[in-house]
Order: sequence, then structure tokens, then C-alpha cells
Amino acid sequence: MGYYLKLYGVALITFCVIDALWLGLIARKFYQDQLGFLLSPHPNWYAAIAFYALFIVGILVFVVLPGLRADSLKTTLTLAALFGLITYATYDLTNLATVKDWPLPVTLVERASTAQRKRYRTSPARGTTKVSGSAAKAATSTEAGSR
Repeated sequence: MGYYLKLYGVALITFCVIDALWLGLIARKFYQDQLGFLLSPHPNWYAAIAFYALFIVGILVFVVLPGLRADSLKTTLTLAALFGLITYATYDLTNLATVKDWPLPVTLVERASTAQRKRYRTSPARGTTKVSGSAAKAATSTEAGSR
């Protein structure tokens, strides 16, 4: 269980730092210009915390653990890009289909940037926990067997 908590902690911290940089510095003005009419002056922190908590589980289950089992950084980064593309496309394309006046540029920018951000968010979680291929596989199978 400690192994998974360590992975979760590293992934959570990495994800939050990169998201804070993206939302707070890099794309802040873009989102304000494009979505200002939808943005709340006070975020719902309970919903945000629930999202982060669940999304990190998704990153671990669908990206980090399969990448460790494959003992392949390339596999991890490919899965990260695919996971990011699919999960954020769900949000953006649903909004484009259902929200009146949803700006197309938001969907396009999100599609172009998400896969790259997801790769950077995931690689530290994989890199800090990888001791060696056989150790990672042994730890994964030992942890899985103890559940």
C-alpha cells in the first residue's frame, strides 16, 4: 500500500504544480479572455479537490502502473499523452457540443497542449519510483498480490 501512496503523492504534487503553472501563469489571460463570461469569481474548491483526487487515480491506473510494468518510459509517455487527449477531449468536446457560445479556440488550444502537459505531469511519478525494471515489477506484483 505504501508503494501506491508514494506514487499517488508524487503524481499529485507534479500534477498540481504543472496545473498551477498552466492555469495561473501560462494560460490565465487566454482563459479569462475566452471564458470570462463563464468563470466564477470564487472556485468551488470541493469540486476541484474531488477532481484532482480522482484524476490522479486515473493517471496511476491507466498510465503510471502500466508504464512501470512495461519497464518503458516510452510506454508511460505514450499512455500519458493518450490519457490526456481522451480525458480532456471529453470535457472540451462535450462543452463545444452543449454549452452555448463555447469558444472553439479553447478546445483547439486544449487539444494542442494537453498531451504535452500530461506527459510532463506523469514522467516524474514514474521516474522517482523506478529503481530498476525487476525491482519495479517485483514491487508491483507484490503490492498487487497483497490487495
